[in-house]
Amino acid sequence: MAKTATLSIRIEPKIKSQAEKLFAHLGISMSEAMSLFLHQCVNDRALPFRPHLGRPEIPNDETLAAMAEGDRLLEEIKTGKRIPRFNTVEELFADLET
Repeated sequence: MAKTATLSIRIEPKIKSQAEKLFAHLGISMSEAMSLFLHQCVNDRALPFRPHLGRPEIPNDETLAAMAEGDRLLEEIKTGKRIPRFNTVEELFADLET
């Protein structure tokens, strides 16, 4: 289908310049990139990304807690308080679940 419609948008010059450089490295123009974006929106009937307020904390609280538990278990192993020994894979998984 022939491209006959025109789209005019306003964007910060710095973002436009950064996007043009990125797209040039990808081998596409700004126009082609916008066309890809719009096609993806139409195909998915949604934005091709998940909008959210602010950047989520990385790592989040759950990940920090898991890291702390790993550090605690490692320290127990190093000090000899916990020396895991397993005869079967089933025993290993049973221990991991406790």
